[in-house]
Amino acid sequence: MNLELLTTYLAVLEAGALGRAAEELHVSPSTVTTRIQLLESELGQTLLVRDRSGVVPTAAGARLVRHAETMVGLWEQLRSEARLAPMISAAVNLGCQPDLWPGFGRPLFDQLRIQHPETAVSVRLDDPASLADRLGRGTLDAIVTWDKPSGDVADQPLGEDRLVVVADHPDTPTAFDPGYVYLDAGAEFGRWHAETYAHAAIARLSFDRAALAVDHVLTHGGSTYAPRSVVAADLAAGRLHELDAPVWLVTARLVASSDAAASWPWWPTE
Repeated sequence: MNLELLTTYLAVLEAGALGRAAEELHVSPSTVTTRIQLLESELGQTLLVRDRSGVVPTAAGARLVRHAETMVGLWEQLRSEARLAPMISAAVNLGCQPDLWPGFGRPLFDQLRIQHPETAVSVRLDDPASLADRLGRGTLDAIVTWDKPSGDVADQPLGEDRLVVVADHPDTPTAFDPGYVYLDAGAEFGRWHAETYAHAAIARLSFDRAALAVDHVLTHGGSTYAPRSVVAADLAAGRLHELDAPVWLVTARLVASSDAAASWPWWPTE
């Protein structure tokens, strides 16, 4: 299958319209249309339909997305590794939760950059579910995450952190705060949060990154859970206050396939 067709298909879905995809790909709209028609002909399926907002995938088109992303991603990874300089002998595609980057992802990245100059490193920040999915599909080699891994993987703890409730005022209530912002910190935290605050109202606002939740609280007031490592400076400066609320202990983990981890000289050992 022509990867150019898959790349065009993904670009159309990302743009939401054939014309916008053509602009991003620097080709004519007729070229985009022809490529989509060729892809549909190869697969024997209609992949896109038009609606008022542009184009949306059919059921067959939606099923194709994950496979297309994997194939295009692996090809781009191969092309990138093939272009490595002669002194580069290895490449690592590292994924990391945004909230874990300052305390755990960046030190690991710096270790690779300084101690292993023969290794090329690329970094992607994403949510835990997407990181695990990309690791399973092979488009990421290792991930730094809070969530416990599943399957045949190597799992190395990097350190612990605490999710604490912080607020712009020290007398903010720890339950039924109308300004409470929910931090989407992964499935495990979500289950714990639902059990711990079973009788509290559902938060009206939520963010998937602590930095965004904290910025909102600093700007507009309220409270939120956040990793203590992320809010340490704001607590010390008095901009935020830690409330007397249940604490969620988390472990930052470096996760990779067992075979890959065994081949890396930089893989941490206990």
